[in-house]
Amino acid sequence: MNYISNTLSFLRVAAFGLNHVALAIAVFALADMLGATGHWITVVLGNLFILVLEGAIVVI
Repeated sequence: MNYISNTLSFLRVAAFGLNHVALAIAVFALADMLGATGHWITVVLGNLFILVLEGAIVVI
């Protein structure tokens, strides 16, 4: 039972990693469509959004 619990826990961590990468790719794809100023604003706000979203998921 302990092995199954640990495996599920590591799968949860892997899912968080995949979620983070997918969101980061989306943020940088949007940022690449904008000019220099919009690029940096999108990167900063997008990363803040990712942090808040992942924090909310962890709290839940």
